Amino acid sequence: MNRVWPSREEWSAAAERSVRTACLPQQRVPEGAEHYLRSEEVAEMNRLNVKLAKEARPILTAEIKRLAEELPKPVPTARTRQADRVAWQVALTGEQIRVEERMYTLRRARTDLGRQAKANPATCTTWHRSPLTLTVLSPVVRDLLCDLDGWLLLHNLDAKYQRYRWDAAREAEEAAVAKAIEVRSSDEGWARELERRARIGGGPAVHAHHTPAKTTEETA
Repeated sequence: MNRVWPSREEWSAAAERSVRTACLPQQRVPEGAEHYLRSEEVAEMNRLNVKLAKEARPILTAEIKRLAEELPKPVPTARTRQADRVAWQVALTGEQIRVEERMYTLRRARTDLGRQAKANPATCTTWHRSPLTLTVLSPVVRDLLCDLDGWLLLHNLDAKYQRYRWDAAREAEEAAVAKAIEVRSSDEGWARELERRARIGGGPAVHAHHTPAKTTEETA
């Protein structure tokens, strides 16, 4: 069965949609804060990430211990046998399950922050931007650390970085849309599209032929 391709009009009309669905706007611009903030702001952001990660761990440890007191003893550890862990969890009440889930999240946060506290600033900032890593700005940690010195400054620097990156991403996407519309509206763009389709189909290259405009003498 022959593949059905969109007509030139359909292909041209889909220019904007093809750009906006190709990737997220943020994927069109660099990720690092160094591309959007002044060098001194980046340095301060790095410093605060490491500093607050170190200061946060004792607070998390205290909260983990408090939550553990609300759970049946003994609370499973990394050395607890799987069968014993399952039996312990099955016996939990609804409220105890919520407590255990929060305690687990805080333990994970303490581990993540421990790595960040020992890291060099560049590595720490990379973790800070990762959605899979808990940091001092993660909601579960933030609620405990709102009074830490420097937290608000780090929060504001991060918000500024996110805002500038998002603005740059939108500008890049709009520029890409404009370029795609320009290309798909041109004879040259259509000729390249026909060649691309021919390569995909395994057939010979298809060339777009354009009828030259008639001169005044020809129409006379």
